[in-house]
Amino acid sequence: MRHLLTALFFSLLTSSALAHPGSHHDVHGLSAYVRHLLDSPFHTALFAGIVLSVFAAVLYLFFARKTQD
Repeated sequence: MRHLLTALFFSLLTSSALAHPGSHHDVHGLSAYVRHLLDSPFHTALFAGIVLSVFAAVLYLFFARKTQD
């Protein structure tokens, strides 16, 4: 599990290398930032992947701890 969390941590650090083309100079303010995140398929997929990864890690930890009891 420690290796999985380390790999997840380092993969999140490389997000700038996986960024979509274009600039973010048009994003000013919180509402524009949220609109940009929701309108961009890349950001939506990235967010969904992060949520699913965290959910899978929590489920794994929950069931791993439950089998030890």
